[in-house]
Amino acid sequence: MTGSWVTVGIQNMRQQKRSRRAVLWLYGAIVLLSLMPLYAQSSDDMASGVALFERGQFAAAQQFFETFVSRYPTAPSGAYYLGCIAFKREQYEQAATWFEKAVQLDGGNSDYHLWLGRTYGHQAQDAGGEAFFLARKAKTHLEKAVELNPDNMEARFDLLEYYLQAPTFLGGSSAKAKEQAEEIAKRNAAAGKKAWQRCEEEDTKTPWEQATPPRNEAGGTE
Repeated sequence: MTGSWVTVGIQNMRQQKRSRRAVLWLYGAIVLLSLMPLYAQSSDDMASGVALFERGQFAAAQQFFETFVSRYPTAPSGAYYLGCIAFKREQYEQAATWFEKAVQLDGGNSDYHLWLGRTYGHQAQDAGGEAFFLARKAKTHLEKAVELNPDNMEARFDLLEYYLQAPTFLGGSSAKAKEQAEEIAKRNAAAGKKAWQRCEEEDTKTPWEQATPPRNEAGGTE
């Protein structure tokens, strides 16, 4: 008799667990479905702001996207464009804050990592004692951008430039730069030619010229 009660108890516990899992799954589905119209609406609303940015009307675009992020705080695109606006104005600290927010909201977007890496690179140029730390962060995000999207040519060019210009103890490597040139050439012959020319330019420099600090310029088209 005792055994039958134990069996019944175990069966009840299993049923309760299945019921809880079903409730949690249903709740997650409801939340996802409720957010889908919001994300779709945010994409529609963003179009006019993107147009302002692309026309170079940065003041109007900034005002637009500040309103946008207050309305859609979980949409990473708003933070991304505010970062781009700050970057264009050479306000790199502010740009980094916005790009960090975009990466936090969507860590799987290659372009967000690319622009955060670029921003850290520019900050490193005038950072004094923090330059090494920022340079390493730039490298990390450029490599992540390439990892997430191997066809992101701008990210590959920027990473190539980093490898060419950074000292060895910060991850600089002629061999790694040439690996990027090879990958670029596989995807686009003209771009590959440009990438190999950059590698050859660095190979012909004297040791004194090679010791100059990294410029961290964007290698690809912006």
